[in-house]
Amino acid sequence: MTLTSPSWLVVPDDCLDVLRALPDEGVDAVVTDPPAGISFMGKEWDSFGAAQRHFTVARSGAGLPRYGTWRPSATQDAVDAQLTVRAAFVTFMTDVMRECLRVLKPGGYALVWAIPRTAHWTAWATEDAGFEIRDVVLHLFGSGFPKSLDVSKAIDKAAGAEREIIADNPNHRAISGVQYEGVYVGGNTGAATITAPATDDARQWKGWGTALKPAAEHWILARKPLIGTVAANVLAHGTGGLNIDGCRVGYADDIDKASATDQIGRWPANLILDEDAAQALDAQSGTLKSGARPGGASRFFYVAKAPKSDKTAKGLVANTHPTVKNTELMRWLTRLVTPPGGLVLDPFAGSGSTGVACAAEGFRFLGVERDEDSFLTAARRIALAYDDTPASSEQETDVMIDSPSPPTPFLRWVGSKRKHARALAARCEALRHAGGRYFEPFLGAGAVACALTPRPAMILSDLCAPLGYLWWWILREPAAIVEYAAGFGVEKGEQWNDPAGYADVRCQHNEQPFSAEDWRPSARFLWLMAVCFNGLYRENRNGLFNTPYGDRRAALPTVADIVAFAGHFAHADVRPGWDFEDVIVEAEAGDVIFADPPYDGDVTAFTSYVAAPFGPEAQARLRDALERAATRGAACVTTNADTPRIRDLYAGWQIEPVEEARQVAANPDARGGAACVVMMNPR
Repeated sequence: MTLTSPSWLVVPDDCLDVLRALPDEGVDAVVTDPPAGISFMGKEWDSFGAAQRHFTVARSGAGLPRYGTWRPSATQDAVDAQLTVRAAFVTFMTDVMRECLRVLKPGGYALVWAIPRTAHWTAWATEDAGFEIRDVVLHLFGSGFPKSLDVSKAIDKAAGAEREIIADNPNHRAISGVQYEGVYVGGNTGAATITAPATDDARQWKGWGTALKPAAEHWILARKPLIGTVAANVLAHGTGGLNIDGCRVGYADDIDKASATDQIGRWPANLILDEDAAQALDAQSGTLKSGARPGGASRFFYVAKAPKSDKTAKGLVANTHPTVKNTELMRWLTRLVTPPGGLVLDPFAGSGSTGVACAAEGFRFLGVERDEDSFLTAARRIALAYDDTPASSEQETDVMIDSPSPPTPFLRWVGSKRKHARALAARCEALRHAGGRYFEPFLGAGAVACALTPRPAMILSDLCAPLGYLWWWILREPAAIVEYAAGFGVEKGEQWNDPAGYADVRCQHNEQPFSAEDWRPSARFLWLMAVCFNGLYRENRNGLFNTPYGDRRAALPTVADIVAFAGHFAHADVRPGWDFEDVIVEAEAGDVIFADPPYDGDVTAFTSYVAAPFGPEAQARLRDALERAATRGAACVTTNADTPRIRDLYAGWQIEPVEEARQVAANPDARGGAACVVMMNPR
């Protein structure tokens, strides 16, 4: 797929497999938060011991890495075990960074996260891959928690001595996934009780631990070697420089600005603070009340301020990733190294903070994440971020990967949500849990279902049986249906593509509008929808299709497009002719329902394309079905006309007004905007 700004893609796969499929020199910058090699919280993705899956290190003397020897023995001592982990980690990271070097444009920058404890491993791998290490950006923060072994407790535990509980720990705060086993302390996350040493040896070592509180992380700034001079490289490839002016530090106030030499902001430093660290620095430096430069010392550095709803996309995404990065920090970092409209690569996408930052900055984004839960979180956060951001450019890149683009609906249908499909799909994905299903009981053209990425299991239905069976058969015989439909005539005047021929085919349809045994009635229906007036399906009171001839070329999909369309819906269960209530009743906890019913309106308005009208009783029945599904734990997104009746029915739901274009009016000039609402009742 070709990425075009503001496009993005997250691939659920191993990063090395994806990187090796990318072409040379198509990426503008790499900004990534890789593993640290410390078995963080026991996570498999950060474990690089003897069971390392990512690579194989030679066991003979030939070809062994100079930074350690792979020793698969189960009886290794501590030193050999550490060398094994280091060898595994550095080999893996060197392979990853070597691929990043290849896909980067000459002079392109990489910002690679690391912790102080293993930052030298990461820098070593980055340099061995061929990068030039240009600097290290130090990020100071106040939110870290120590995981330190309590030496006194460990001595008592080894002696088998039971410690006396003397008080509850007022600072105890449990953190999911962190195991203390009675001998670890963690600042405000330590043991639930305070105990007294039980042995003399333990009393001697009371107050001793094994770790400091983490308050710093490294962002290693590396550059792919230039071709020629900086000036020549920048002009040829658009890479090689840092966006200094775009990352300058703002002044505290006018007095602070007046005291500075450069009026456009302070030169960005290789030190970044979060709000807690900034406050701590100011407390130590003091705040000058007068003089040439009033203010605290933190004003000389960029301070990344994270909104409370940063990691959850304003509460729309459940995000349990343990190391979510501050989006404002990631915006500053990506802005520093990426040219306008550039493509940023993150081979360790995690929960998607780099992609969210790229959306805000107008960059394109390609991420890779192999963990399924993290991938789903990233895709939802990034989709919402890009849908909230106006397009910044239309620059294309030749970066191609073997990943299908979301398909285009294969027919026009009244009430289609093509204009709002991505935004609605993002809402649905934000509410669906990992493993949850997608329900759409008013399928129509399926624009929102087409826009879903990734593609979940789907339950799709429409009361209009000819439409439902057309979907059903296209997923089974896509090429045959399109080829057969084209036989009725594509160009005007060809075969049946004239008023008389159209009337004849329409009569055939009304005699046999669909079949569960034969796909040809559905192929005929596809042709009728391609040439009828305005692509409008309408039934009279007798249930017969009565839309007149459209006097136009048949707008049929190509065989290749319809085959790709069918592939997108490989996990879909289509229920032709089902009533919405019979479908919604199957939704359970973790599922999401998107309901786009015929809109509320007066009796003279076009509010249903089948013979049975979708009136006030049907609207109330739909609301009741959705609320019952919500009580079972399913999430609901529904659209409708912005009328008093709808607002009354959905009182208590989240209601957002939007404007949709009318596509039904015979006079194109009358197809103005219509006031509509999107309503959500999330879990």
